[in-house]
Amino acid sequence: EATLSRWAIEALSLSAWIEGDAGNLAEARDLHEEAITFCAPHYDKLRIEIIAFHLMSFMVILERWEEAARFDGFHLANLSRPEPEIYDTHHEPARSAYMAALGDRAKQLIDEGKETTGQQLHDYALGVLAEVRTQLTDT
Repeated sequence: EATLSRWAIEALSLSAWIEGDAGNLAEARDLHEEAITFCAPHYDKLRIEIIAFHLMSFMVILERWEEAARFDGFHLANLSRPEPEIYDTHHEPARSAYMAALGDRAKQLIDEGKETTGQQLHDYALGVLAEVRTQLTDT
């Protein structure tokens, strides 16, 4: 079975984030799916954490606030390194957007994400991305 290094997975995930930020949503979705798929069968939280972080931003673009909060929670619970300052510029607006949209529910959903295992996050992400495929096809 195919597996990729953490750095290759991070590069795929970063590419997905860039495509999403540029408005290429179908391409972003496909790259996110590719990145998360390569996390099986080991479900390494350090590999999945960066994908969850980029998925948070993608969910905000799609206004899927609950998913954004859960992905962010997983990211926050499994940080492999301190968030660099560049994250403030690129990701704080996304974090602020879902927090504003969810209000009091945000903390509960972040906590759900924090308690998720690597395998649960992997399976959840694939399910969400399948829904996103339908969402993007219908619009």
